[in-house]
Amino acid sequence: MKNLTLTTSLVFTLLLSVTTAFQAQEMNTDSLYAIWSDTTRSELDRIKVYKERFKDLPTGGPQGDFKRWMVDVDSVINMVVRNEKEDYYSFFYMIGGGYFSFEGGDPVKGCEYMKKSNTLALADQNIEYAVTTLSMMAWTGCIDLTEKQLSDSLISLETQFSSDIKDPEFYKSFYLQLGGTLQLQSRFPEAIRYFHLSKDIAENEGSLDVGYERALSEIANIHREIGNNKEAIRYYLSSLDFARKRKDTQDIGSIYISLAELSINDRDDKQALIYLDTALYIMKEVESCEQCY
Repeated sequence: MKNLTLTTSLVFTLLLSVTTAFQAQEMNTDSLYAIWSDTTRSELDRIKVYKERFKDLPTGGPQGDFKRWMVDVDSVINMVVRNEKEDYYSFFYMIGGGYFSFEGGDPVKGCEYMKKSNTLALADQNIEYAVTTLSMMAWTGCIDLTEKQLSDSLISLETQFSSDIKDPEFYKSFYLQLGGTLQLQSRFPEAIRYFHLSKDIAENEGSLDVGYERALSEIANIHREIGNNKEAIRYYLSSLDFARKRKDTQDIGSIYISLAELSINDRDDKQALIYLDTALYIMKEVESCEQCY
């Protein structure tokens, strides 16, 4: 919708990936897809495999893997309904709604599916799915909310369900998402508070994944935006340490670029050149980094 400006591909990745990074060695999507494609297997087995594929890595995976699964999303929804797997309804309508809204070229169907998912999630008191679908509906124009109305609605959902949700992993992801929504509105004091809450939960729980790295980076981005370069550098360097541990070339290169820009702002051209040279060296000949390079 006109009031919300985040790119749709980033929104879908952000909202549905929630906490878990894709690790190719931890899950073989080809093996899962072979089970899903085997029509001699029971529908319940195929439903479970499909859900397993999207449980932690919605848009991740090898090139083209996401789309080969999503072309069958209506089929799996029909199976879920046919087998009365009511505990799966909200989940599959959510990922189907996201797909048709952002990638599948049918925003009307996407809106219909997201509304079904949201209604079911609220009835089940599933705040995670309720938050996700509400955000997707707002960002795609399925419902008419400004960014402020969206963030206020998300905060209201947290208040409504706070006594029912005990899982710190959920709050780590939810605060990260809410911080991003507030950040888009330049509501920096509120946004940075939620990013810190997400970061603190990750540290307390020992759950240092890509969501943790993003919280560090977004805290750095806000400090940079308000001109607090010293704190921005501190958080970028913390994020850089974590990106190095994950050996994420694109994140490492991007952080070096941000550090270079900060050095230019501080009129430290020598340091900026070091950061830029490092970024170029790291991202050279890495296909996923071609645009940054």
